[in-house]
Amino acid sequence: MRAAKFWIGVILIFSNFIFGKIATFLFILYYDVELWRRFSLWLYVFSWIMLFAGIYLCGKEGWDYSVKKYREYHERTVKTIKHHGYKTYSKVKEGVKKQIRER
Repeated sequence: MRAAKFWIGVILIFSNFIFGKIATFLFILYYDVELWRRFSLWLYVFSWIMLFAGIYLCGKEGWDYSVKKYREYHERTVKTIKHHGYKTYSKVKEGVKKQIRER
């Protein structure tokens, strides 16, 4: 059941962003029409309610999962940067040595 709550929370959080952007777009597009302006404001408020509900449903499991994914991403990124940084350093070092030998 916890996994279902977690994924429902994730869906609510992502839906929040979609509804929030739609509400903003409608508010800007139909600013002169009172009905659309009110509808977009209510949709925007509803999107915030969805966000808080999603955060609540994700709970500690969602937090732990997010931290785990962030650490995996960070580790993978740092390893990539170190690897390519060392390759670049080696190429530059060899190029400089070659130029010095040619003089």
